[in-house]
Amino acid sequence: MNMYITYTLARKAGSAYLNSKFKHNRVAGALSLFQKWGSGTLVASTAIPFPFPTSVIFAAAGASGYRLDRFLIIVALSRAFRYSAVALIADRYGRSFARVLRHPTQHWEWLLGFIASVLLFIWAAILFGRRLTRPVMMHEPQPSNLSG
Repeated sequence: MNMYITYTLARKAGSAYLNSKFKHNRVAGALSLFQKWGSGTLVASTAIPFPFPTSVIFAAAGASGYRLDRFLIIVALSRAFRYSAVALIADRYGRSFARVLRHPTQHWEWLLGFIASVLLFIWAAILFGRRLTRPVMMHEPQPSNLSG
C-alpha cells in the first residue's frame, strides 16, 4: 500500500516531490538508474531481499510517468516471488538452521559460512548504496590537440 502512495504522490508532484523527500544525490542516482533499466530496477528493488532504496525507486517510477498498471503488476509479482522464495528456503532449511543455532559448536563451519555471507552481503550493499548516492558526473570532452 505504501508503494502505491509513494508512486501516486511522485506522479502528481513530479521531481519536486523527490527532491523534497529524499537526498538530492539519491534522487539523481535513482532517476538515472530507473531511466536506464526501467522495469528491471523495479524487479530488483522488490524481488531481491537486500537493503535497497525501494521508496526512492517507487517515487522515481511515479515521477518519470511509468504506467500504473505495469507498476502494480511488476511490484506484485516480484514481491510474490520474493516471499515465496523466502518461504521455500525456510521450509527446506529452517530446522537445520535452528539446529545450528541451538548447538553452534557442533556446526561451526556452517555458522562461520553464514557469518561470512552476511558480512559479504553487507559490504556489497554498502558499495551499491555509495554508488547510488554518488552524484552523476557528466564527462567533459577532452580538448584535442589538432596542431601538428
